[in-house]
Amino acid sequence: MQDLEKQFPGTLLNNCGFDLWEKRYVNRDIETKPTYPWGGGRLLRRPLSTCIEDREKQVSRWIIFFNFEDHVGKLFGCTEDITCRSNPDVHVKDWEIEPFCRRLCPLCEIPVCRECALKLRDHNAESPACDGGTIPMSISNDHYYGHVSRYIVENNVTWLECAACCTVWSTMLVYYLESPYGNLLNVPFGQPEGRTQMKGNLFSFTMPWEDIEK
Repeated sequence: MQDLEKQFPGTLLNNCGFDLWEKRYVNRDIETKPTYPWGGGRLLRRPLSTCIEDREKQVSRWIIFFNFEDHVGKLFGCTEDITCRSNPDVHVKDWEIEPFCRRLCPLCEIPVCRECALKLRDHNAESPACDGGTIPMSISNDHYYGHVSRYIVENNVTWLECAACCTVWSTMLVYYLESPYGNLLNVPFGQPEGRTQMKGNLFSFTMPWEDIEK
């Protein structure tokens, strides 16, 4: 990551920068103008051990501190796949003291997919067309809208189970691009085992909830 930043100055800030994302998209006066989709407001900046029911909103789950030359930056993304080749517990204290999130060390490893690795190299501060978020689906480019319910993740809830208890029915054709995976009805929600594609339009209907309850 340091090599990337040296070769393409500004690419980490524009694609993964938390401060820039917060400046662009988070309403600072959220008490009087709640325009941001996540009505709860902001990430929780307190020790992880104190976040019992809402660990997903704790700052360490979304931000890491990255040292580059004389600067310290906050990178914004999903942190659960970051590992460290040193003692597994070496970073535990990071989550309990200010700033309550991981500080990358030389032994930390961050998985980056091939597409993102290539698009990080598209940043060019001297070109108006290439100076900005070159990864369209990065969280910093306004693709952060809250958190999946803990219940759904811990119980491997399937799409069909979600649909069965939902007050709104949304219909769209989603399918696997290759075999042998079959249909998606019994796949844990948001965890397909292969590449998927969507086709057609999305339509939503309000379900007759009173009848369903009866």
